[in-house]
Amino acid sequence: TLDLPDFESADRLLQHVLAPAATSTESMDDVEHRMPLPQTLLEAATGLRIVSLTGLGRTEAATSLLRSTVALTPDHLSGILHGLTSASRLLQPERQKSVGEIQLAAVEMAGLNIQTLSDSELDTFGTVIASALEQTGQASQAADVLNRLLARRPSDTAMRRRLADLLMASNKPADVQAAQLHFRKLEASFRAGDADWMDARVHVI
Repeated sequence: TLDLPDFESADRLLQHVLAPAATSTESMDDVEHRMPLPQTLLEAATGLRIVSLTGLGRTEAATSLLRSTVALTPDHLSGILHGLTSASRLLQPERQKSVGEIQLAAVEMAGLNIQTLSDSELDTFGTVIASALEQTGQASQAADVLNRLLARRPSDTAMRRRLADLLMASNKPADVQAAQLHFRKLEASFRAGDADWMDARVHVI
Protein backbone atom coordinates (compact mmCIF):
# COMPACT_ATOMS: atom_id res chain seq x y z
CA THR A 1 0.00 0.00 0.00
CA LEU A 2 1.08 3.59 -0.62
CA ASP A 3 2.15 5.68 2.34
CA LEU A 4 -0.11 8.61 3.13
CA PRO A 5 1.29 12.04 2.18
CA ASP A 6 3.12 14.13 4.77
CA PHE A 7 0.28 16.62 5.17
CA GLU A 8 2.02 18.57 7.93
CA SER A 9 5.08 19.37 5.82
CA ALA A 10 2.93 20.03 2.77
CA ASP A 11 0.75 22.43 4.72
CA ARG A 12 3.73 24.42 5.97
CA LEU A 13 5.02 24.77 2.40
CA LEU A 14 1.63 25.76 1.00
CA GLN A 15 1.07 28.25 3.81
CA HIS A 16 4.36 29.90 2.84
CA VAL A 17 3.40 29.97 -0.85
CA LEU A 18 0.05 31.59 -0.13
CA ALA A 19 1.15 33.97 2.67
CA PRO A 20 1.41 37.64 1.64
CA ALA A 21 3.45 38.60 4.73
CA ALA A 22 7.20 38.40 5.10
CA THR A 23 8.73 35.24 6.50
CA SER A 24 11.59 35.12 8.99
CA THR A 25 14.08 34.87 6.11
CA GLU A 26 12.53 37.63 3.97
CA SER A 27 12.63 41.37 4.39
CA MET A 28 9.58 43.47 3.56
CA ASP A 29 11.50 44.67 0.50
CA ASP A 30 11.86 41.05 -0.64
CA VAL A 31 8.11 40.55 -0.27
CA GLU A 32 7.30 43.75 -2.15
CA HIS A 33 9.44 42.61 -5.07
CA ARG A 34 8.28 39.00 -5.00
CA MET A 35 6.80 38.08 -8.38
CA PRO A 36 3.03 37.53 -8.11
CA LEU A 37 1.97 33.96 -8.69
CA PRO A 38 -0.12 33.15 -11.77
CA GLN A 39 -3.81 32.76 -10.98
CA THR A 40 -3.79 29.08 -11.99
CA LEU A 41 -0.93 28.40 -9.56
CA LEU A 42 -2.72 30.26 -6.77
CA GLU A 43 -5.84 28.18 -7.42
CA ALA A 44 -3.84 24.95 -7.37
CA ALA A 45 -2.00 25.92 -4.17
CA THR A 46 -5.25 26.94 -2.48
CA GLY A 47 -6.90 23.65 -3.42
CA LEU A 48 -3.90 21.67 -2.20
CA ARG A 49 -3.84 23.57 1.09
CA ILE A 50 -7.51 22.76 1.64
CA VAL A 51 -6.61 19.11 1.05
CA SER A 52 -3.64 19.29 3.44
CA LEU A 53 -5.81 20.88 6.14
CA THR A 54 -8.46 18.20 5.61
CA GLY A 55 -5.79 15.50 5.74
CA LEU A 56 -4.72 16.91 9.10
CA GLY A 57 -8.32 16.78 10.32
CA ARG A 58 -8.62 20.57 10.36
CA THR A 59 -11.89 20.69 8.47
CA GLU A 60 -13.01 23.99 10.02
CA ALA A 61 -9.84 25.70 8.82
CA ALA A 62 -10.25 24.10 5.40
CA THR A 63 -13.84 25.33 5.18
CA SER A 64 -12.76 28.82 6.25
CA LEU A 65 -10.08 28.93 3.55
CA LEU A 66 -12.53 27.80 0.91
CA ARG A 67 -15.06 30.36 2.13
CA SER A 68 -12.50 33.06 1.29
CA THR A 69 -12.56 31.92 -2.35
CA VAL A 70 -16.32 32.19 -2.80
CA ALA A 71 -16.03 35.83 -3.87
CA LEU A 72 -13.82 34.82 -6.80
CA THR A 73 -15.18 34.72 -10.33
CA PRO A 74 -17.05 31.49 -11.16
CA ASP A 75 -14.19 30.25 -13.36
CA HIS A 76 -11.60 30.79 -10.61
CA LEU A 77 -13.79 29.18 -7.94
CA SER A 78 -14.46 26.30 -10.31
CA GLY A 79 -10.71 25.89 -10.86
CA ILE A 80 -10.12 25.53 -7.14
CA LEU A 81 -13.00 23.10 -6.67
CA HIS A 82 -11.89 20.93 -9.59
CA GLY A 83 -8.32 20.92 -8.31
CA LEU A 84 -9.64 19.92 -4.92
CA THR A 85 -11.45 16.95 -6.46
CA SER A 86 -8.23 15.74 -8.09
CA ALA A 87 -6.07 16.29 -5.01
CA SER A 88 -8.58 14.62 -2.68
CA ARG A 89 -7.69 11.27 -4.26
CA LEU A 90 -4.61 11.39 -2.01
CA LEU A 91 -6.84 11.16 1.05
CA GLN A 92 -8.40 8.25 2.89
CA PRO A 93 -12.11 7.65 2.11
CA GLU A 94 -13.40 9.36 5.25
CA ARG A 95 -11.31 12.45 4.46
CA GLN A 96 -12.53 12.40 0.86
CA LYS A 97 -16.05 12.66 2.25
CA SER A 98 -14.99 15.74 4.21
CA VAL A 99 -13.65 17.31 1.01
CA GLY A 100 -16.98 16.65 -0.70
CA GLU A 101 -18.82 18.29 2.19
CA ILE A 102 -16.51 21.32 2.02
CA GLN A 103 -17.08 21.62 -1.75
CA LEU A 104 -20.85 21.47 -1.36
CA ALA A 105 -20.65 24.10 1.38
CA ALA A 106 -18.69 26.37 -0.96
CA VAL A 107 -21.25 25.86 -3.72
CA GLU A 108 -24.01 26.84 -1.30
CA MET A 109 -22.07 29.86 -0.04
CA ALA A 110 -21.62 30.96 -3.65
CA GLY A 111 -25.40 31.11 -3.92
CA LEU A 112 -25.78 28.12 -6.24
CA ASN A 113 -28.83 25.88 -5.96
CA ILE A 114 -27.95 22.37 -7.12
CA GLN A 115 -31.55 21.64 -8.06
CA THR A 116 -31.92 24.70 -10.29
CA LEU A 117 -28.50 25.25 -11.84
CA SER A 118 -28.58 27.30 -15.01
CA ASP A 119 -26.95 25.86 -18.13
CA SER A 120 -23.94 28.11 -17.57
CA GLU A 121 -23.62 27.08 -13.91
CA LEU A 122 -24.03 23.44 -14.90
CA ASP A 123 -21.21 23.70 -17.45
CA THR A 124 -18.92 25.39 -14.92
CA PHE A 125 -19.68 23.47 -11.73
CA GLY A 126 -21.61 20.35 -12.79
CA THR A 127 -18.83 17.78 -12.76
CA VAL A 128 -17.36 18.95 -9.44
CA ILE A 129 -20.82 19.02 -7.83
CA ALA A 130 -21.48 15.48 -9.07
CA SER A 131 -18.16 14.32 -7.59
CA ALA A 132 -18.89 16.02 -4.27
CA LEU A 133 -22.35 14.47 -4.09
CA GLU A 134 -20.90 11.04 -4.85
CA GLN A 135 -18.17 11.45 -2.21
CA THR A 136 -20.78 12.35 0.40
CA GLY A 137 -22.94 9.31 -0.36
CA GLN A 138 -25.58 11.12 -2.39
CA ALA A 139 -25.29 8.90 -5.47
CA SER A 140 -28.84 9.48 -6.70
CA GLN A 141 -28.38 13.27 -6.70
CA ALA A 142 -24.97 12.85 -8.38
CA ALA A 143 -26.62 10.78 -11.12
CA ASP A 144 -29.24 13.50 -11.62
CA VAL A 145 -26.53 16.11 -12.17
CA LEU A 146 -24.63 13.83 -14.57
CA ASN A 147 -27.85 13.16 -16.49
CA ARG A 148 -28.32 16.90 -16.98
CA LEU A 149 -24.72 17.30 -18.06
CA LEU A 150 -24.95 14.38 -20.47
CA ALA A 151 -28.03 15.93 -22.07
CA ARG A 152 -25.78 18.86 -22.97
CA ARG A 153 -22.78 16.71 -23.93
CA PRO A 154 -24.24 13.51 -25.45
CA SER A 155 -20.97 12.59 -27.16
CA ASP A 156 -18.96 12.65 -23.90
CA THR A 157 -18.21 8.94 -23.52
CA ALA A 158 -16.22 9.38 -20.30
CA MET A 159 -19.17 11.08 -18.61
CA ARG A 160 -21.60 8.47 -19.96
CA ARG A 161 -19.41 5.70 -18.54
CA ARG A 162 -19.19 7.49 -15.19
CA LEU A 163 -22.98 7.77 -15.05
CA ALA A 164 -23.45 4.14 -16.09
CA ASP A 165 -21.10 2.93 -13.35
CA LEU A 166 -22.87 5.10 -10.77
CA LEU A 167 -26.28 3.76 -11.75
CA MET A 168 -25.06 0.16 -11.87
CA ALA A 169 -23.59 0.46 -8.37
CA SER A 170 -26.98 1.29 -6.87
CA ASN A 171 -28.26 -2.23 -7.68
CA LYS A 172 -31.78 -0.84 -8.06
CA PRO A 173 -33.56 -2.52 -11.01
CA ALA A 174 -34.53 0.78 -12.65
CA ASP A 175 -31.00 2.15 -12.28
CA VAL A 176 -29.41 -1.04 -13.60
CA GLN A 177 -31.74 -0.92 -16.61
CA ALA A 178 -30.82 2.72 -17.24
CA ALA A 179 -27.12 1.86 -16.88
CA GLN A 180 -27.42 -0.90 -19.48
CA LEU A 181 -28.94 1.59 -21.94
CA HIS A 182 -25.91 3.81 -21.44
CA PHE A 183 -23.58 0.85 -21.95
CA ARG A 184 -25.38 0.04 -25.21
CA LYS A 185 -24.82 3.60 -26.39
CA LEU A 186 -21.18 3.31 -25.38
CA GLU A 187 -20.87 0.03 -27.28
CA ALA A 188 -22.30 1.70 -30.38
CA SER A 189 -19.89 4.64 -30.11
CA PHE A 190 -16.71 2.54 -30.12
CA ARG A 191 -15.15 0.47 -32.89
CA ALA A 192 -16.02 -3.21 -32.58
CA GLY A 193 -13.18 -5.16 -31.04
CA ASP A 194 -11.54 -2.20 -29.30
CA ALA A 195 -10.90 -2.41 -25.55
CA ASP A 196 -13.55 0.23 -24.79
CA TRP A 197 -16.06 -1.58 -27.00
CA MET A 198 -15.37 -4.89 -25.24
CA ASP A 199 -15.66 -3.23 -21.84
CA ALA A 200 -19.06 -1.76 -22.68
CA ARG A 201 -20.30 -4.96 -24.31
CA VAL A 202 -19.58 -7.00 -21.18
CA HIS A 203 -22.35 -5.07 -19.44
CA VAL A 204 -25.03 -5.68 -22.06
CA ILE A 205 -24.62 -9.36 -22.94
